[in-house]
Amino acid sequence: MIKFDDGELKDILPSNFTRQPQVVAVSYALKQEYERYLLCLARAYVYASIDTAEDDVLDYLATDLHVRYYRTSYSLDVKRKLIKSAIAVMSKDGTKYAVDTVIQTSFGAGESVEWFDYDGDPGHFRIRLDSGDGYDIEELLAILKVVKRESAHLDEITLQTAVDQDIFVGMITQTGIRVSGVSDVPEALTLAVLDTAVFDASRMI
Repeated sequence: MIKFDDGELKDILPSNFTRQPQVVAVSYALKQEYERYLLCLARAYVYASIDTAEDDVLDYLATDLHVRYYRTSYSLDVKRKLIKSAIAVMSKDGTKYAVDTVIQTSFGAGESVEWFDYDGDPGHFRIRLDSGDGYDIEELLAILKVVKRESAHLDEITLQTAVDQDIFVGMITQTGIRVSGVSDVPEALTLAVLDTAVFDASRMI
């Protein structure tokens, strides 16, 4: 049995035609052009080939899909996950699902906690992250500003980890912290290094 991609014109012609050199030559020439056509066709299936798309193609796709929290500096794996989930996130923009999906895709792990789950003020929420290789808090705040509801306010960002050994504890307090691109930054930003680190993000976004 001959596969569709491997077939030639001579394969469907009567034997008295295929014995003629001219017919064989035409069949071969058509086969070469057909293979080039199939190659171009495969490259055109960008939406169905995200897992094999090159870096620059993914960047174009993100622009086309208006993935506002996309970064060209992300790894290929993160880019592909963001593009795949873009339509689902946009359809549920401003919800806990959208926030959690973007956080987990961009940073590997984490979730949002609604105000009623920690006795907070209505319309407020927290972000809980598993401590890992480190987080760019400014980048996280910029992403949250895009995907959260306009009426939602972030109270704090918590980095949590579990350790099975003794640790030394330290406290650091800095004042006058400014985050570019974020308005209404509080006067003080406190970082506590314990088994849980908490960034006070009240009124930051």
